[in-house]
Amino acid sequence: MADSENTTPLPGAGRSFLSSPKHLDRVKALRRAMEGVSQPVLLHQLQAGRCFYCDKPLSSASHAPDRPDGWTIDHVIPQTFGGARFFGNKVLSCAACNGAKGNRVSADWILPGTGG
Repeated sequence: MADSENTTPLPGAGRSFLSSPKHLDRVKALRRAMEGVSQPVLLHQLQAGRCFYCDKPLSSASHAPDRPDGWTIDHVIPQTFGGARFFGNKVLSCAACNGAKGNRVSADWILPGTGG
């Protein structure tokens, strides 16, 4: 017998999870919760007010890279390497780390011990 004949189909097989009513309700609730919250504010909360790379405390004030505690938004995968502009590819970093990382992928910068 072929493997496909010995298996029981998963519940909901053939339906997309993303189109299930339960999932759509969660997505709508998340969107409502995030209304009016800017990406930098949300990133600041998610990162506990710290630089993604060096863990230095960042100001809760608006974008101010010229301040010692100022921050910048960094694309983890740079756009020049195909990195998207969506929320999941963005982190807050201090100006020093963002400048040192430059146009490199975060893993290439952090792992060899050259940054962060």
